[in-house]
Amino acid sequence: MRSCAGPTTGALTRSGATGVAAPCAGIAVAVKKRRTFMIEPDILDKLRAIKERTGLSESEQVRQGIRWWLDSREWPPRKAERHGEDVKRKGEDARARKRR
Repeated sequence: MRSCAGPTTGALTRSGATGVAAPCAGIAVAVKKRRTFMIEPDILDKLRAIKERTGLSESEQVRQGIRWWLDSREWPPRKAERHGEDVKRKGEDARARKRR
């Protein structure tokens, strides 16, 4: 039987009796999904130049860029107060203005 302990991604236990793999209970596994995107040659050249200068792979640069872009768009949307304003109150004011 294989243990769930250790720095594995997608940790599984294998039952000695059945030989069936099952996810370990209580372990959250971050899974990366493979995607294919078209990138313009000039952008790819810039990513390669940054990789040579910093050692950061092109794929990691793209992942960080996507995270930065989503954070700049507040995705997922914040539910807490923003800049000292109550988000609900701000939305209610906008609806009240539309009714007038």
